[in-house]
Amino acid sequence: MVKTCCFGQCTAKTGTGIIALLNIVASILEIVIFSVLANHMITNPENISDEQYLGFQKYGDLYIASQFVGILLALIYGILSGILFEGYRTEDASLCTPWLYWNFVFLTLASIVTICGLVAEFVILGYMKILILNLSVAFIIPVSLGIQTYCTLVVQRFVNEIRGGRYSVLRSQPEPERDIIETDNDVDDVQTSTEQEV
Repeated sequence: MVKTCCFGQCTAKTGTGIIALLNIVASILEIVIFSVLANHMITNPENISDEQYLGFQKYGDLYIASQFVGILLALIYGILSGILFEGYRTEDASLCTPWLYWNFVFLTLASIVTICGLVAEFVILGYMKILILNLSVAFIIPVSLGIQTYCTLVVQRFVNEIRGGRYSVLRSQPEPERDIIETDNDVDDVQTSTEQEV
C-alpha cells in the first residue's frame, strides 16, 4: 500500500515533489529579499533608525553580515531543493538524503537560535516596547518550524519507500542475457526433438 501525506490527498512521492518546488521558490524569494535589505543597509545606513532595526547604528555591520549569511543559506537550500526534485523525478533516494540531512541540522539550529533569541530579548535585554512584535514572532517561528518538520517527515517517508522497493528505478529493466539463454535452450529443444523424429 502506497503511503500518503497531506491528509491522504497525495502520495509521499507527489508530496516530495511539491515540497521541492516550494523550497526552490522560497529560496529564490529569500535571496532577493536578503539582497535588497543588504543593499539598503550598505547604501543608506543613515536612513535606518534603531526603531526599524534594534541597535542598527551600533551593530550595523552585524546586521549586514547576517543578510549575507541569509543569502548563503538560501542559496544552499535552493541547490539542495533542486537535487531533491531530481531525486523525486528519478526516484533516487541518494539524491533526496542531502536535503534531509540539511533539514535535520537546520531545524535543530533554528530551534536553538529561536529559543536563545527570545530569552535574550525578553529576559536579558527586557525590550518590553516591542513585546507584541516578539509575541507574534514567538508564534510564527514555531509554526513555520512545525511545517518544515512535517515536510521533512514526508520526504523521509518517500525515501523509506524507495529503499523498501515501493519505488524502484530498476523496476522495468530488460534482461537480455536471460532472453538469449532461453533462446538457446529453445533451439536445443528443437534440435533434440528433430533428432528424435529422425
